[in-house]
Amino acid sequence: MINIMCFGDSNTFGYLPTIGRFGKNKRWPGVLQNLLGDSYNVIEEGLNGRATIFNTDEEPEKNGYNSLSYILPSKHPLDYVIIMLGTNDTKFYFNASMDEIVSGLEKIINYILKYPYRFQNIPPKIILVSPILINEKTIFNDSFDISSANKSKQFDSYFSKLAKKYDLLYLDAAKYAKPSDVDGVHLDETGHKNLAEAIYKLIA
Repeated sequence: MINIMCFGDSNTFGYLPTIGRFGKNKRWPGVLQNLLGDSYNVIEEGLNGRATIFNTDEEPEKNGYNSLSYILPSKHPLDYVIIMLGTNDTKFYFNASMDEIVSGLEKIINYILKYPYRFQNIPPKIILVSPILINEKTIFNDSFDISSANKSKQFDSYFSKLAKKYDLLYLDAAKYAKPSDVDGVHLDETGHKNLAEAIYKLIA
């Protein structure tokens, strides 16, 4: 059994643009599971609002880096970890630069690579996925603004360099999916399907 953990935010959780959650077979980790078949075990680890190293006092669990200390011990052995984070880092109240966002991702990558796994001799392979773009007009205007949209346009150029630095598998999700016209941030059903198919080809 090849174990794959999908570590991400609401677009990994499967948040519905119309509010709610896509069914398991509609979310991209579930679609990926169906494409890969029974010899693979796709583990969903998506959380709405999760960022790399940022959180508010009210929601400390949204700090992705800190959450790895209890997620990894409960999920390994792992053959792959798919990381798709960065969208929530662009929220205007974090005021994070692209360098700070990349630094947060790098901390997560290093934690995964250096974690003392008890049941495996080598760390899992990491697939870094650059998130989809954020629309300039989104219904989440209490969190995202024009600067968020502009930063999302830089994801690929920054994240691809980070993947190259650590010799990671890499995918730019924006080449395969776009944000829903409903809320401007989340994947629609077609987006989940297209992203899963792209990741499947990368793994297979």
